[in-house]
Amino acid sequence: MVEFWDTTSKVSLTAAYLGRELGVASINDAHTFALFRDCGAPLLMQKFPDYWGTMRSAGMDDAQDMADMECANYGTHHASVGATLAMSWHLPAEIGQSIQMHHENRELSQSTNTPNDKPAILVSLGILADGILRNYRDIPTSDHLDRESELAYKTLCVTHEDLDPLQSDIKRILSGE
Repeated sequence: MVEFWDTTSKVSLTAAYLGRELGVASINDAHTFALFRDCGAPLLMQKFPDYWGTMRSAGMDDAQDMADMECANYGTHHASVGATLAMSWHLPAEIGQSIQMHHENRELSQSTNTPNDKPAILVSLGILADGILRNYRDIPTSDHLDRESELAYKTLCVTHEDLDPLQSDIKRILSGE
């Protein structure tokens, strides 16, 4: 669980920073979404003792495949559990929608690419923050993750070059400075 919360914390801080610096989301919305988007996983770990081991051993990079595997093995997936939890905690509806759809890239690809599509924006910030953390930790990427990142860049109307000036601040965030 320590690894889970460390990753969640770093992704949420990075997403909040990106949201603010890119001018696409409020710090609170980006941080809240990224902090809670995977909150269903610890609940599934508690209910199903083999959950974390099964998910880690699967080693899947395709989020939809992972959600399908969760449904096949446990009758639900962490995004659905997390969205229900967000609703019960009275988090804003758009945060719950973002949590629900964060593994549904077909939803992201149908995004309207407007400032009003908050769920797609928050999911995209989470995708970029994930990629930045993977890169920081020297974790290899995959074709699927690269495609997901490109979709996020497109949704946010930003380029790789837009993130270059932010790298030193992001490294400080990830190192805990």
